[in-house]
Amino acid sequence: MKTTLQKSIEAYKLINNLNSVRMKSTATSRKLFGLKTLLKPNFEFYMEEEQKLVDDLGGKITEDGKIIFADQEEGTKKFLEGREELNKTECEIAIDTPIIFRDAEGVQVSGNDIETLQGLADFIE
Repeated sequence: MKTTLQKSIEAYKLINNLNSVRMKSTATSRKLFGLKTLLKPNFEFYMEEEQKLVDDLGGKITEDGKIIFADQEEGTKKFLEGREELNKTECEIAIDTPIIFRDAEGVQVSGNDIETLQGLADFIE
């Protein structure tokens, strides 16, 4: 499935959060873990590219995740421009058919979550 890196990262973060919730069924947990595994390479790529962007701009990421530049205003501007381009990058997710989650499995998602996972997961009764 082709998508943008931004959508892949949003899906990874959502699945990562859901993956930490104890589910009623181990089958549901395995489905979530499988989705996380499919999305992880794109997440790792994104993190590496974001670090390269910070490095190229002469910045530093602190332990608490804050990005510091010698000229904070200019560095932040260029970083955000670079991140925007990175987010638009097309990527592939190795999935042929969406994973089906049934209501009985008890995965609690919002309409926004369903939209984020479109193409990766189907939520049915």
